[in-house]
Amino acid sequence: MQYLQFQFIGKGPDGLNYRCTMFYELAAAPDGAGAIANAERAYPGFSDIRVASATTISEDRYASQVRMLCDSDAWGFQLIS
Repeated sequence: MQYLQFQFIGKGPDGLNYRCTMFYELAAAPDGAGAIANAERAYPGFSDIRVASATTISEDRYASQVRMLCDSDAWGFQLIS
């Protein structure tokens, strides 16, 4: 199975820039506009959300990325330092 990994950049409620990663199964992945709409619904305090990248990844890479996000508690928008 393959996945589509979206990287987003957006403005937080504090006006600072944040980044976020979201994954979709490739067969059911939305286009960029649909992914942005999903991110806006999931994170209503953020604005000016745009796709920074969209990359097709393998199941192994997906599992690795999810483990990393879980281990670092880095789900959702994270401040860009």
